[in-house]
Amino acid sequence: MDSQIDKETADLLLNGVLNLHNRIISKKPHIKKYKKVKKLYGEILDSMEKYLFENKYDSFKYFNQMTDYILKIKPPFDMDIELYPNKQDDLSIILELFVFKNSPQIPSITEEYIKKHKFKNKEKLKMLESMNSSVVSLFQIESADSSEGYVIYKDVFTGKKYKIIDITLSFTFKENISPYVYTRLITYDDITFQTGINCPISNDNQNLKQFLKHHNYKKHPNFYRCLALYAISKKSNSQINFHTI
Repeated sequence: MDSQIDKETADLLLNGVLNLHNRIISKKPHIKKYKKVKKLYGEILDSMEKYLFENKYDSFKYFNQMTDYILKIKPPFDMDIELYPNKQDDLSIILELFVFKNSPQIPSITEEYIKKHKFKNKEKLKMLESMNSSVVSLFQIESADSSEGYVIYKDVFTGKKYKIIDITLSFTFKENISPYVYTRLITYDDITFQTGINCPISNDNQNLKQFLKHHNYKKHPNFYRCLALYAISKKSNSQINFHTI
């Protein structure tokens, strides 16, 4: 009972400190711009969701086309994973596969949305183009600057580094851990932020080590990485069998 009370007290204190940190750092010009960009991004996602709901026939046709394409691909791993659209984590993976460009053969929802809408708002069109050119990969979190809200991500496959804004992570990141995360990064002007999927994986995860040993980054499409790394993140305590293709 005491340990439960202690945990609740610790959580309350942490939330209080995070809220205070957020309030202080929010006065900085680049954080104000970041929050404006995130608001714009949220508005676009809401309008895309409305578009899909109002055009159910086209939406189902599109999803069926994408699903058929995914099912034809035999991934280079044996994976036991079920996706449920009513679960928030699973929904983020489903949206990742459809909203963003993951296959040269199949258009993304973002591409279809741009084609069927004439945008007078240049900022919205620019954000949609940023979404289309966004980067999805496995990153290792290298360092953070809590005073500015920055976090440095390093792409495991290309070695490229990204300076993203994440106020909470910049404050809670511990230098001696350096975990991995599979996620998508969008850059709008000079603001880079994480969106959609968020699959954290510890740096000592054996399934991840096996995946990296067999994975061919240049040969295997985004679908492989998305589903495999999501499975690793979701089932961190179970074994996933990989084989080479």
